[in-house]
Amino acid sequence: MNTTEYPVSPELIVSASVLASILTITFLTLRVIRQKVRDPRVSRIAGYIESGASAFLRTEYSVIMVFDALLALILFIFLGFKTAVAFILGAALSLASGFLGMKIAVKANSRTTESVNGSVSKGLKMALSGGSVIGLSVTSLSLLGILVLVSLVGSSSTLEIGFLTGYAMGASLTAVFIQIGGGIFTKSADIGADIVGKIEYRLPEDDPRNPAVIADLVGDNVGDCAGRGADLFETLSGDLVTSIIIGLGFIDKYGYIVLLFSPLFLSIGILSTLISIFTAMRISDPTKSFLISLFVSTVSSSIGLYFVSTVFMKDITLFYAGFSGLLVTLLMALVSNHYTGVNSSPVKNMFESAKRGAAINMISGFAYGLRGAVIPVFLVSVSAIFSYLVTGSIYGLVAANIGTDILIGTVMAWDAFGPIVDNAGGINEMSGASSHNEAFDALDAIGNTTKAYTKAFALASGTFTAFIALMTYYHVVGKRPVDLTNPFHTAGLLIGIAI
Repeated sequence: MNTTEYPVSPELIVSASVLASILTITFLTLRVIRQKVRDPRVSRIAGYIESGASAFLRTEYSVIMVFDALLALILFIFLGFKTAVAFILGAALSLASGFLGMKIAVKANSRTTESVNGSVSKGLKMALSGGSVIGLSVTSLSLLGILVLVSLVGSSSTLEIGFLTGYAMGASLTAVFIQIGGGIFTKSADIGADIVGKIEYRLPEDDPRNPAVIADLVGDNVGDCAGRGADLFETLSGDLVTSIIIGLGFIDKYGYIVLLFSPLFLSIGILSTLISIFTAMRISDPTKSFLISLFVSTVSSSIGLYFVSTVFMKDITLFYAGFSGLLVTLLMALVSNHYTGVNSSPVKNMFESAKRGAAINMISGFAYGLRGAVIPVFLVSVSAIFSYLVTGSIYGLVAANIGTDILIGTVMAWDAFGPIVDNAGGINEMSGASSHNEAFDALDAIGNTTKAYTKAFALASGTFTAFIALMTYYHVVGKRPVDLTNPFHTAGLLIGIAI
């Protein structure tokens, strides 16, 4: 690939962003680990959580690796060596993202407990340090894997580049196991702890007399950290692969730089994540820290998008399309904050409805949930239509899709922040280390908001990903589009909606 016509080598930008991410991960990990846990009560409870999380992940990974090995053998037999290797690489990096997420989370929770005893800002800084390791690991590992594969492809033809789908498949199938397995464990432990503690024995939240609380806190790590990390890794990897495959049809227009378009976009995302997380750590108020972090990440990403679109792709319309996807994720943060923020009117109304009984409270919550889903769907639809019209091709949808992914590092950092501070509060309650419950509640409240935002973010990114994946299939196999007048197509659509 000839890159001498550009002021800066695109491969250098991608490699530099990955290297900067790895160095930051190392720095933040050392920051977390080097802070000693002084209270033996905190250390003991945290040890139980870490032991349980490690046992779960060890059992889960042993099953996943056997399945992945068998499937890799099948792919080797029917699709060749390259596809099997790409599958193994995708699966291995997906497992690594989940493992790193869980390991740093169980180290950061106890440190956050003791940091909050000093001040809320110190607790926020420690929890966000742990969360940022997870967010940066997801993006850098995905980009590293795709960079290795693209470097092997060079300027190959469609037939030779098809093995990239093995990478996405490995990441996707592995993420399914980690996400579903961790999710089932999380909810089972959560509900079980509540049934035993709150209903049968009338114990308060995270009471040390309820041993099921440990399983509940373990679930936060294996589900929300390891599971979510693998899930977003899969989303990012799939989007990178589909964008490269669709980009092959636009080589005549853009040249072979199109193979690095999406990696360049996401390199900008990594750099913007680095800026945003260190900015957020300087702000003591949790809510302001979260919102300013997203704003800083969005602004810096927008500047990078403009640079990539005009300097490398020489097409300003790709910036418009990518920015529309980026704007969707930012607006979803505002929508999520409106429906789940501590001082928002829906939360206050839910508080009042709870006084009238559980039934009214559930109906009110479900109603707000339905209302909250309308705006994200509308935003995604508008972005998809706009990106197609402004670019005049399906590649505009690719740019919009990557635009929704560009904040994954920042989003994942704050998503992991949630279970870390939740664990920290639980450890504090079980150990009786501190009476600063209001500080833990403040951090836990913003943690719940960030988790709600991540779900909305996953909705936007997942919708775009599914749409682009369908387009990639038609692009590769040459099938005609779905005809809704065909009863088989319509029936399949309805069945898919039902599922």
